[in-house]
Amino acid sequence: MMKRGRLSAGMLVLAFVLTACGTGDTPTNNEGDASNTTGNNVLNDTDDSENMNHYLEANTNDIKTANDTNNMWYDNLDFYEFALDVAYSEGEYEVEYKYNDGHPEAEIEDSRAGSDVKMSGEEALNELGSILPELAVTADSSDDHVFEAVINAFELADNYEELEVEIDFFNDSDIDVENNS
Repeated sequence: MMKRGRLSAGMLVLAFVLTACGTGDTPTNNEGDASNTTGNNVLNDTDDSENMNHYLEANTNDIKTANDTNNMWYDNLDFYEFALDVAYSEGEYEVEYKYNDGHPEAEIEDSRAGSDVKMSGEEALNELGSILPELAVTADSSDDHVFEAVINAFELADNYEELEVEIDFFNDSDIDVENNS
């Protein structure tokens, strides 16, 4: 029994000695000055930790700023899908918006008067963020009210050849109106 205790104690001492001695291949940040290695590693770990904290704070602030700026306008809409197609003699204007359970998607295409504008993702959502919340229509709105509200909200010229609006509301009602002039 004594031999086993001495053997265990001896192995423990050997493990400490080997760990303390190391291999001598410790990397240094200052060539030829291995005495600063431990201090530099601690400093680097601290710097890395501070950099990571700074990175996380900056990105969190960016997210907060984006959310504050947009105020998640899409969460306050009464509808989850919106489509607008306007045909002019010199092009078209199209908008598609889908709420997607809080992960909205949007596309805008404008080929009026020779332009060729295509937006999607955040760019289209940013554009719609100042328009769709101001669109004062409900499922009970008259066709004329829908046309007027859409023309005003999107600042559309009223010389269109065809105007179609489709809106799906959260209360399971919808609007699907078309006007040919």
